[in-house]
Amino acid sequence: MGELFKGFLFGVLGVVCSLPAQAYYEFSETTNFSYEKLVALIDTKGVNTVEAALEQTKNYYPEFFDNYILMYHSRSLQGSSFEAPRALLFDRSGKFIFSFNGQKKQRGYDRLEIMQFREDTFRFEFREITFREGEKPRFSEANPAKCMVCHQDVGRKNIDPRPNWEPYNTWPGAFGSVSGRLLPSKYDRDELSQKGASLEMLNDMVLEETKLIEFFQNIQPTHSRYKFLNKDKYLNQRGEYDPRMTVEFTEILSRLNFQRIVRILTQDMKDAYQYLEYPFIGVAKCGQLQVPAEELEWFRQNWGGEEVIYRYASPSTTESISHIRRELLRDRKFSELPSEEFDKIVNEIYIKRTSEKKKYLEVEISNGLHHLFEPLGISTADWSMDFKTGGKLAFRERFGTPSNPRDNLRYAFKKVTGRSYVNDNLSCAEIGKRSEQAIRDLKKSQLFQNLMVKKKEREIQLNAPLIQRCIKCHQSDDPSIPSIAFNNPEKLKGQLLKPAMYSSRILIDEVKYRLGDYAKEEERMPLGPPVSNQQRHDLINYLEGLISNDQMVF
Repeated sequence: MGELFKGFLFGVLGVVCSLPAQAYYEFSETTNFSYEKLVALIDTKGVNTVEAALEQTKNYYPEFFDNYILMYHSRSLQGSSFEAPRALLFDRSGKFIFSFNGQKKQRGYDRLEIMQFREDTFRFEFREITFREGEKPRFSEANPAKCMVCHQDVGRKNIDPRPNWEPYNTWPGAFGSVSGRLLPSKYDRDELSQKGASLEMLNDMVLEETKLIEFFQNIQPTHSRYKFLNKDKYLNQRGEYDPRMTVEFTEILSRLNFQRIVRILTQDMKDAYQYLEYPFIGVAKCGQLQVPAEELEWFRQNWGGEEVIYRYASPSTTESISHIRRELLRDRKFSELPSEEFDKIVNEIYIKRTSEKKKYLEVEISNGLHHLFEPLGISTADWSMDFKTGGKLAFRERFGTPSNPRDNLRYAFKKVTGRSYVNDNLSCAEIGKRSEQAIRDLKKSQLFQNLMVKKKEREIQLNAPLIQRCIKCHQSDDPSIPSIAFNNPEKLKGQLLKPAMYSSRILIDEVKYRLGDYAKEEERMPLGPPVSNQQRHDLINYLEGLISNDQMVF
């Protein structure tokens, strides 16, 4: 299994308040399986079906059937349902993952989808293997274009895919979709509704327990594919079904994605990183946006809008003092002091630290990286793993994990660079001084001018009105495409409240669904290149404005 690592899980417990709960995660640094080994297995064993591939894998690598996620609603290229979920199989490294579904009528039934984390390059790689009757298996090239449509941001020029997996603690369409539990509480559902979860998602969540029991009792034992899954791994000590693997998978996968982020920063962006190292460490280590006072307003004006998921933590004074007490008690020279003297030292340290913090804006990792890099034209859109939701359903932030994401980021930095944060012994106040000077130097550089030019080009691409693509498709001569008057506001207004073609929804609701984060792959709009969240938001606002007679202009 390799070296073991432990993390702490902070989950939301109860209905009224959030309480910390400890759990341990067991990680493996390496995997004994890979795409190359799977191909060799298929070739040497004469495998020509998905079922045979699963059987041979179970014979040689049985641990991959111990850890798996079941997706009853998949937004990927593989279809899914409650009766035939998409199964994501992985080991404790998370570095090799493959998936399959279980009904012939489902999209992607004849293939295995594969994601591998390449340890030598800190990059994710996607492939698929297709099995068709009477043919030899087909092996795709690495990172086929159809995968890149969803696995990286529309603005990215180079190929650098990321996993699509929501941050802690909500995973739409997975059994155990909220905090790894079945039957989410009414409080959970109300909170998710306020965050923008779709009605379809909320309705599906309440069916999870019943449907999972039916799956394991009536389908899994005799199914030609699902029978290979180790059912015991979905049972707790009381013999109840417990899909906690959504939580564990998030912790495992996020550790790898943080390594990708550090590689992007320190290797792919090394020219910019020479200026941004201290500002980045200010975010990662100190939780502060350490920008010079005279530049803060420029950064504010160029943040590109405040995303709903960039939620600020409100540190508790008691928790901060408690943290300092625990920190000092590890050292005998403090733990053996008289209580009054010890308390005095704790308070002095607390006052010093809080006074240091007041100088800068306190930030979570998500808003810290967003506020630091986006004004410079460096997109962080696909640094996180959230898929089309922008992280809006997360407990706190886009980089949220069950344990402490800052610790995961620190670990990733050492893994990729071979060292701890530069001058890790420096105080946050000293890091702040160096960060401020680095920002001043950057603003005076030619690199800054180059970044601003690229930023303008990106903004033009991302801000193009989405309605132009709607007009192009829905005013065509193709009889299979519904005719919708996107080019005629008055006529469109009348259509929006009428039933949509091929749907039980009215047109405005159908458009929202197909643009939304819960739509299946085959239902998503628009076709063609991906679009930004801002483009979707602007189109929906425009359509709602037509209905309410408060029309906006594109």
